[in-house]
Amino acid sequence: MKRHPPRPPDGPPRAGEALRGPVLALVACCVPFALFVFSPVSVWGYNVLEFPFLITEALPYLLGLALAGATVVLLVLLLFRGPWRDRAVALLLGLATALWIQGTFLTWSYGALDGRAIDWAQKPWRAWVELAVWGLVVGLFLAGWRRVRPHAAPIAGALLGVPGGAALVLVLSVDAYPSYLRNAVDAGPLFRLSSSRNVIVLVLDGLQTTEFYRLLAGEPALRESFTGFTYFRNALADFPITHASIPAILTARRYDNSEPYLDFIERAYGSSSSLPKLLKQRGYTVDLYGMFRAVWADESVMSNVRSPEGGLRAFGGDLAYLLDLGLFRALPQPGKRLVYANQAWCLRRLAPRLGLGRRAAVSIAGGIRDSVDFLADFVRSSTPPVSGPVFKLFHLLGPHPPLSIDEKGEKASLPYDAANYRRACVGSVRVAEAFLRELRRRGLYDRSLIFILSDHGYAVLFEMPPDVVARGGGAPTPYGRALPLVLVKPIGSDGPMRTSDAPVLLSDVPKTALTLLGLPAGSMPGSSMFDLREDTARTRIHTAVDDTNWEKSRYLSVMTDFAVDGFSWSSSSWRPTGRVRGSYRDALAAFRSLERSPFLGQPACYSSAGADPRMLVTNEGILDVFFPDADPERGDYAGVTFPLEGLEKGRRYRLSLEVVDPYTGTFPGRFLQVLWLDDRMIESYDLGAGASSGPRRVTYEFRALARDVTLKAELRAVGTPEKGWGWGNSAGVGIRDIRLEAIGP
Repeated sequence: MKRHPPRPPDGPPRAGEALRGPVLALVACCVPFALFVFSPVSVWGYNVLEFPFLITEALPYLLGLALAGATVVLLVLLLFRGPWRDRAVALLLGLATALWIQGTFLTWSYGALDGRAIDWAQKPWRAWVELAVWGLVVGLFLAGWRRVRPHAAPIAGALLGVPGGAALVLVLSVDAYPSYLRNAVDAGPLFRLSSSRNVIVLVLDGLQTTEFYRLLAGEPALRESFTGFTYFRNALADFPITHASIPAILTARRYDNSEPYLDFIERAYGSSSSLPKLLKQRGYTVDLYGMFRAVWADESVMSNVRSPEGGLRAFGGDLAYLLDLGLFRALPQPGKRLVYANQAWCLRRLAPRLGLGRRAAVSIAGGIRDSVDFLADFVRSSTPPVSGPVFKLFHLLGPHPPLSIDEKGEKASLPYDAANYRRACVGSVRVAEAFLRELRRRGLYDRSLIFILSDHGYAVLFEMPPDVVARGGGAPTPYGRALPLVLVKPIGSDGPMRTSDAPVLLSDVPKTALTLLGLPAGSMPGSSMFDLREDTARTRIHTAVDDTNWEKSRYLSVMTDFAVDGFSWSSSSWRPTGRVRGSYRDALAAFRSLERSPFLGQPACYSSAGADPRMLVTNEGILDVFFPDADPERGDYAGVTFPLEGLEKGRRYRLSLEVVDPYTGTFPGRFLQVLWLDDRMIESYDLGAGASSGPRRVTYEFRALARDVTLKAELRAVGTPEKGWGWGNSAGVGIRDIRLEAIGP
């Protein structure tokens, strides 16, 4: 009688033992691929214009990192034996499932991640919810490890296939690739200037001209630093955002949402009104160091372009940043805090030690440069001047958030508020002063046509100049973002700085430059600033627009035109034209698609002013509705309706949504956010002292009286305005994450 060895009570048959290796390998891939491939690819797909590389260039490194991680995990798994190996498999599958849930459903908004500090104490329940979800998911997998074991292969396949397929669909849907992915910006000739003739455009991003005037009034000696300059106080920006403003400054062309934004960039810089192209055709060396999304990196326009490098030498630092953002998306809040590392970012900070510290040339040379670093590099630079003429664009961070400069012109990390913005404005002016001093020291000042500009203001409150008030100027306009700094010094100009109230636009820069250089400018749009008298009657157009990428970065958001007749600082000079470009229906459709709510019907917007309110969908998926020109005496209101469909009559439901104040300002007793469900008021919120506390979750329970109900988010003007108060576009309401669930019979 033959004896057979007993079969292990909990183990699989020996015939299945050969499958253990492939299953373990599949399980070992789940967590590394979630962290190093799926999450970074999703971040890249939703922020394609933020990274100077195609995902196909980065994918080999992401896959290599994930495979290396999977190999390490597999080796660790092989160290376990028997039930302990099965428990380890269950743990890994639980962690991978928690990563998928976190990156798919628990994607709270933490702001723009542009260097500003994150208030982790705000909404502390987020961390508890995330940890509870992670604990529950991982705990269930560990507790049921015996049941998980026979299904490990299909579970691992789903955890790799579902997010992998979603990432693939996302990447294939991206069709907005800027020119800097075809050509790199060369940082080598950054400080290449001419010994004979220079045209220099120095952009101090976001410096509102009212702050320069404030500094000038308190420090008259400042004029001596700007000898030969004319300060065009009555200036107007064509747009309040950098993406649209920089092309207007360099090409005199205005983007109007009639074509994809990147198509417009290529067409505008290649047009007959492109100042860089015209000067390059006339023998100028043209070096553009500006926001890489707002310029066309092509050799017909720029001299400082070259073929892009490949591999980690070209974009290692940027790849580390992408991995940081992927980890930030995938991990619960304690992990996010470690990755964010108090604004320093974990891998980006570690990258130099791994030989990945270099960022792509386009990130350094083609991006917005830190003002203090730029000045220090310029003073230390020893690039010899060239004999031929040179055109230079230097785009500096200025007082744009994150605030990285103090009033002394020294490096600082300042939280953003009005007081610190003003400090950063003063510091940015100090940088401009020092830049001009260095030009004088090198003997290049008199040989240079210099524009010191900002691309827009920053909506800080200000007081009207006394001389304008004496001439009958009205209250300050609320559109401070439309008020840029404009200082111009012609070649050879000297003498005290003068102030002009001629009605100029930023898009006048190309014609002004050509005129001052003695080049043909007759067909150039706009006016030469020095040909305009202070009493010139001129209607200028400012287009209000918010920068979003809710259509895969192909278009900007809804554009609304305002006509400005007279002094740009005065609200009495402003009037709406009624012209709107871009579709509110598109914004509402985009919001509905982002919500993915089967009960949400087609939203609609309305206003008591007879026109649609301004609205857009932000990068965080919030539908922002902004006030038209509200007047409390008329009891103005504006809002949007959200039809909720398919309810069961007589059943109880819980409705919840997240409400945001887009301005996070303090306007107590002036504006109300009101939520209605049919004719029942859910909430009335005064935009007062608590308005800056961030998003808030509103919950309301009700019994359905019909199959359909209507949610309304409304803004109302109330109270009596203070003397001199300009209402304008000063309040809004943001809506996100509308949920409806049945809670009872």
